[in-house]
Amino acid sequence: MLRYAKGEALPKAVGEWQSAILFGYLKKYGNLGVATPEEKLCTTLCVVSGEVFCAPNGSTNKFLEAEAACQRIAEAWANIAPPADALL
Repeated sequence: MLRYAKGEALPKAVGEWQSAILFGYLKKYGNLGVATPEEKLCTTLCVVSGEVFCAPNGSTNKFLEAEAACQRIAEAWANIAPPADALL
């Protein structure tokens, strides 16, 4: 995955999280029947620095944390009023 962070190098933690989410997504939804995703093959490339971030050990847990956070946001979304200056 390519990542451009507005002209700044991507922080290591962000790159690893992004790769972990990619790994978890492919593991859960990418049932191609051909191969199993591997953490070290799920990478994020920072376009600015050229650094490559592989999905770290524990990527499945990171993905589950992100998935749970998204679920909580989705459940609360209907009850959150948009800001006064929001363009809808």
